[in-house]
Formats: sequence, structure tokens, C-alpha cells
Amino acid sequence: MYKFPSEMTIIDETRSIFLEKYLPVALNLERDDRYGNASNALWCYRMHYRPAIKMSVLWGGIESLFMIEKDIKKTLSVAASRFICGDDSMVSEIKSLYKSRSKAVHEFKNAEKDIEEKSAELLHQLIVACVERHCLPSVSRLLNP
Repeated sequence: MYKFPSEMTIIDETRSIFLEKYLPVALNLERDDRYGNASNALWCYRMHYRPAIKMSVLWGGIESLFMIEKDIKKTLSVAASRFICGDDSMVSEIKSLYKSRSKAVHEFKNAEKDIEEKSAELLHQLIVACVERHCLPSVSRLLNP
């Protein structure tokens, strides 16, 4: 599915080069539902006005890239940090975001705007990492290098 932006963005030469290089990769990755769900979540979360729904959509996209079935908070935090940074430097930040996501989704507490923005940025970083690496994250390889 192709998505159109809701506002005009000026694309400078650097962004143009990035798009020319990576757009075919992104379109190829889109064939996998994990990537398709993640990119769609990043695109459509803004369409909801309730913060809990936004967080649910964003984290649905993040979780879809990893497909983790147990010990989600810990495993997802480690795998995502290693996929983005190559190390565990983001683990505590991701765990904190996941905790905020859980409160928003399960306790119906509204997420703060900065938590929503940080969650959207995390999903964005994960999608860009997929495109730059030409692949989706492999949890088993990330956890057992």
C-alpha cells in the first residue's frame, strides 16, 4: 500500500539521494507483513485523537517487527536496541517506553505527548534500520550473536 503525506515536505538533495537509494528496498520489504504493519502503523497512528489508541498503534508496529511471544518487554528492548545501535545502550529507554505503552493501553491512562513522540521516533528508527540493512530484525540472531 502506498501512503501519501498529510503535509508538504521539502526534499533537499540529501533526502533525495536517500530516497533514490532506499525506496526500492522499502518497497521490497513491504512484501513482508511485519514491515508492512510497522510502516502502516507509523503512517496512521496520527489519525487517532485518543493517546491510548495512538500508543497501541505505534507499539503494534514495533512489536510486529519482532514477533516476540514471551517476556516481551525485556526481549523486545534488548533486540530493538541491538538492531538500532548494535549494543544495549537503549534498553532502559525502550523498557521505559514499553511501560508507558502498557499503562496507556491496559490502564487507559493517557500517554504524555513526549512518550508518544519517543515511541514514534523508535518505530521510525527501526524502520530506517530495516531499510538501511535491507532486512528485518532476527530476534534469535540479535539475542545470540
